This record gives sequence, structure tokens and C-alpha cells, in this order.
Amino acid sequence: MKDLSFLKSQIDPSKPGPLNHLAFRSEMSKGRKWPKEKDEDGWMFDLFDPFVIDRHKIEFSKALRRLDNKTQVFSLQNNNHVRDRLTHTTEVAGLAAIIARALGLNVDLCVDQSEGHDVGHVPFGHVGEIFIAEKTQKDFKHAKYGAILLQEMERKGLANFSFEVLEGISLHSSKFIPENKPQEYKVTKLSDKIAFVLHDINDAIRMRILSENITELKLLGQNHRERLGNCITALLSESIGRGFVSFEISDTAKCFWSMYEWMYNNVYNKIDTRPWIAILETTYGVLTHESQNPNSFFFKHDPVIMLSLMNDLECSNLYKKVTTFQDHQDVLKNLTMNEILPSLQGREINWENPDFSWAEKK
Repeated sequence: MKDLSFLKSQIDPSKPGPLNHLAFRSEMSKGRKWPKEKDEDGWMFDLFDPFVIDRHKIEFSKALRRLDNKTQVFSLQNNNHVRDRLTHTTEVAGLAAIIARALGLNVDLCVDQSEGHDVGHVPFGHVGEIFIAEKTQKDFKHAKYGAILLQEMERKGLANFSFEVLEGISLHSSKFIPENKPQEYKVTKLSDKIAFVLHDINDAIRMRILSENITELKLLGQNHRERLGNCITALLSESIGRGFVSFEISDTAKCFWSMYEWMYNNVYNKIDTRPWIAILETTYGVLTHESQNPNSFFFKHDPVIMLSLMNDLECSNLYKKVTTFQDHQDVLKNLTMNEILPSLQGREINWENPDFSWAEKK
């Protein structure tokens, strides 16, 4: 483990963190789309910090719950120790909280963004994201769509999240976070990257795809906990030393980003995704057909949005019914999204880019 003497001299749990002067304050927020009177949580507005309220909204949201049984990397696993999107999200939020608290940044804003950062993922993760983009010939990005989903669909479009939570979610997978944006956005982005690379290694070892003895893995640490600890301490040291959130110039950071590329070349790009694509093709085909059937509950609903509201297991069950020539109406009648669709009836939702025009007027 890295020498902690520098961090111990800079971080005192009883005092504001070393980057506290850069923390985003709630009074700086551009606020919410809807006034207090339209918000079911309006009673909280005079009692709690806005970002504490947003944390409550995220943690009680249907969008967060729907991440259960959605692919992180390895789909439809019976092993509960293999991460899915929900457990990945939990780890990202935990990591972001530790980093933000140590640096003196806004912990609640970081956790809000982290808990909501992947709600825009469709079944089978990035494979599903690419599938939709190719199928529609439109730009589908889960980060932007996550903000759209929370703003336009959660609680019938009245969930009413703070602008910074939505914007941070929409930017979390961007190559660069603009310098004029809150430092908390960088915390969320880096927490996501560090969490998924390291826990995907852990899961790949669990799945016997990788061995713990691979030389490249040992450069970051002997096991998952050591690798994670080394990355956290390196990020904190580098950020304090440079005076802003950073994880790029230290030896550990350089090793991490090398491992990031290594994982794409040796794990992510080598997974056989053809079975998942077959399931997506069938599911999307059924949803498209239903959306064009005047007698269907799904009539005139966007197949992309409907697919996004499903999980891997629902898609797989529908696929099995269709490909074995069984009646699949029972699957359709019991889909989770059936609770959401009535509130979307007659509404056209642009799933490419979030509409933040309300915030620009403030």
C-alpha cells in the first residue's frame, strides 16, 4: 500500500477537506424545473439541503430499482457476487462519497450523480446501447438518456431533480469534463471508471476468464482491495497536490489507465455478445410490432423507450417464448414498464439530448 504520510498531513476528519474551497454549494444551484407546489417532496424543501433531497429522490426512484438484473459486463449470471448495474452503482456511490469527503467537496452531490449515473442503461449494458444506435441510426448515449429518463419519466415527469444532478449524470461518461463545471462531476466520472475497471477484473477472475497471477494486474496491487486502495490514495494525493480533482499524472494513475485499455483489449472486446444481440433483436422486433398494433397496450409507444424500461431477464424470457413459438402475451402483460407507460401516453420524448432550457432561463 502507498505511503500515507502525505495524506495524513493533509486530511483531518474534524476539519474541512483540502479542496473545500472548490466545493459546490447548494445556494449556487440553478434549481429545479418545477416549483415546490408541484413537487411531492415539496414539504422537504424548507427542512433539508437540496442535494440531500435529491439523494432521497434517487434512492426511492423506480429508475434505480430497474438497474437490478441489467448487465454490468457478464449477463444473466446465477452468481450473486458478480456485479450487475445496480451493484456497480452502489460501489460507485460508495467510492465517490469517500473521495468527496476526504477532499472536502459536496458529498451529497457526488452521491446523487453516482447513484443516478447509469439509470439510462438499456438491457445488456453497452451492447444494448450500441444496438439501439445502430438500429435507429441515431445517437443513443446512456449518460444523456439517464438525465432524460429522470427528468421526463420518473414520477410522470415530476420527480424534479436539481439541475446539477441531471447535468452531472449527462456528462459522467464524457471524455472531458469542462473546466467550468463543478469538481464533483469529475469525482463521479473517476469513481465510475475506477470502480468498473477494478471490479470487472474481480468478476473476470471470479468467472475464471482472468487469473489473479497475470503480471499486468499485479502492477496495481495483489488483489481487488489493494488495487482499489492504491487508486483511491493516488487520486487523493494527486488532487491535493494539483489543487483540483485529478487522476492522470501519478505512476498509479498511469498504470490504471494502461489497465483500462488492457481490459478493453483482453476482456470487454472478447466477450461473445451474439446471444445478447439475438435477444435484443427479437425483443425490439416484438416491441416495434406491438407499438404499431392499434389493439395493443403498447400502441404508439416508442420501442426504444420501452426497451430501456426492461431488464435482461425480461428480454430473455420474451426471447425464449418467441423463439419456441409459445404465446408471449403473458410475458408482455407482466413487464415492469407497464406501470410507467400510461404516464407517457401521447408524449413524444427526445431520447437523444436532455432539454435543460428551463435551467438556462434561471
